[in-house]
Amino acid sequence: MSKKTPKLIRVNGALYRKAAPEFEKYIRNGKVGVIYSPGFGGGWNNGYVSKEEAAGRLMDKDLVELVLAGKAAEAAELSEERYNEPLSWRDKDVLKVQWVPVGSRFVIRENDGNEHVEIFNEGSWHVA
Repeated sequence: MSKKTPKLIRVNGALYRKAAPEFEKYIRNGKVGVIYSPGFGGGWNNGYVSKEEAAGRLMDKDLVELVLAGKAAEAAELSEERYNEPLSWRDKDVLKVQWVPVGSRFVIRENDGNEHVEIFNEGSWHVA
């Protein structure tokens, strides 16, 4: 894959990143498929994109379908094309889908690229 420059648009002389495309979520049995990378190295959710682009990269139905079909490299290519941002992620064999209940708040946590999905309404949380 070649490195791509994020698409920019000019508005009143100022440059802005092109807005992230809308996407459809992959929902099965009341849960949304969320992509993450449990391997070490550059993670799938690299944090260098807007919140909207990150949401698309995590839950885009087309990307989730490719990962479920074992086509992680194709998912990476489509993600770069659709969300205008090269991925730092390298291990194209280590992509997983976690099923998160529709409407749940979650975050991707990572340590040296080893990502996991944390769902806010599960487990015990401390409140100050």
